[in-house]
Amino acid sequence: MAEEVTKGEVTKSATVERLLEAAEAEFATRGYAEARLEDIAAAVGVRRASLLYHFATKMDLYERVLERAFGDLRALLVAAIGRPAATYAERLDDVVARSVDIFTRRPLFSRLLLRDAIDHHPQAAERTRIYVLPLLEIGEAFLHGGRAAKEFREEVEPRQLLLFFTGAIIFHASTSEGARDVLWGQGRASGRGLRAYRDGVRAMVRQLAVIESPTRLSPAQTSRPSPMARAKRASASSLVSPRQAPRRSS
Repeated sequence: MAEEVTKGEVTKSATVERLLEAAEAEFATRGYAEARLEDIAAAVGVRRASLLYHFATKMDLYERVLERAFGDLRALLVAAIGRPAATYAERLDDVVARSVDIFTRRPLFSRLLLRDAIDHHPQAAERTRIYVLPLLEIGEAFLHGGRAAKEFREEVEPRQLLLFFTGAIIFHASTSEGARDVLWGQGRASGRGLRAYRDGVRAMVRQLAVIESPTRLSPAQTSRPSPMARAKRASASSLVSPRQAPRRSS
């Protein structure tokens, strides 16, 4: 027999959710050290004592904010890479597009991640291990699977690729629309231009990682080395001394 949910439990759950939303905004804006429990409680319309009824300490509240945000992100990632009957390339497209969407819709989460990284809190490294590392490991396993299936390039280093595009997405999402207009061009990465930005990031990641089907490429494209291969070749050639041209006999 299903347990009945009382009106008090519903109210408590709603209050906790509102406190977590207010705390995410406060921590993202002011950082952990400067954030005040009084301000978080006031934003929800309750007293500090009521907040502490739900969360024993400021650190407890902070950890719950991170747990909630990373839980949402993990659910998105698992749903994208677990799509049945989809190729690895299609699922990679989905992961990138959904990542852009979730961070753009939730800019405070992006700023919270950056805040936690730069505040040098003693427990920041441990939080990275608990919340970020498992997501990277899921992404790495997916990319290794794509390489084994011959859909992704062998020279692509999975973690480097993941940190490259997620870092770019988080930076974009954490900036204001005015700053985006300055950096990406008027309206090209915000508002109506957001879809074009998302498609551009997705195309860039695909170019770096995916082995395109020969039927979809021209002969010139199929014979062209990958971007990473070209970069490695250029780096290697710069280390080799040029040979002197043979002298012509007079």
